[in-house]
Amino acid sequence: MTKLAAELMIEEYGDAFGMPYVINRCGLIAGPWQMGKSDQGVVALWMAAHCFGRGLRYIGYGGTGKQVRDVLHVDDLVELTLDQIAHPDDYAGKTFNVGGGLESSLSLLEMTTLCREISGRTIAITPEAQERKADLRVYLSDSAKVEAVRGWKPKRSAAQTLEDIHKWIQSRHAELAGLGCVNAMLKQALRVALFLYVTVLCCPVEFFAPEPTVDGSWQLGLNVAADQGLRFGEDIEWPSRAFRLPGFPNAGG
Repeated sequence: MTKLAAELMIEEYGDAFGMPYVINRCGLIAGPWQMGKSDQGVVALWMAAHCFGRGLRYIGYGGTGKQVRDVLHVDDLVELTLDQIAHPDDYAGKTFNVGGGLESSLSLLEMTTLCREISGRTIAITPEAQERKADLRVYLSDSAKVEAVRGWKPKRSAAQTLEDIHKWIQSRHAELAGLGCVNAMLKQALRVALFLYVTVLCCPVEFFAPEPTVDGSWQLGLNVAADQGLRFGEDIEWPSRAFRLPGFPNAGG
């Protein structure tokens, strides 16, 4: 809905103020320098998980990994964008589907096979049968309209896209591994902040500084009045204690 709303606003401004515009509805963009997450950048995420030995999940549709998407290499998108900038009159005021199409499509299961072949590593992938309402089984871009303007077509296959991502990860393996540690620390810090926020709202506390433990986890001290409780449906008595946060990495990663 947000993407559609943005398109409608652009079209409205174009009509009202004569602003030239082009709208590209892109498929699954992927390539080097993409920081893949589970909700965005799944191609880079899949390859990174193989390179760093992290588990993945097949979610929905029986947990078989048979959802299909077409992959658009970022370099193909850049080439189209540069052509649109160089020849604005040919593209102005139009909306295009831009994707890799059928030739550059694959399922998660097929992507796993390619990642194994390219990286030389096999990782655990857990099936999760529960489906998500917004997840489409198959999405393939039809780019015929934009291809007909000046002959642009995607040149890179899904396999080449994965190979390029792998080369980039290998060339910066240490840096990216460090980023993974930082991300883990930030996520854990957010969990701690939420816990402290709820605790402060519900009962008086006295904090003392977090201290690293010998196993690399952190210990966070909270002195909580024994007669106070957190209300999650019922009162829970919290004696004074030190809460330990296992797995919170130390500064050295």
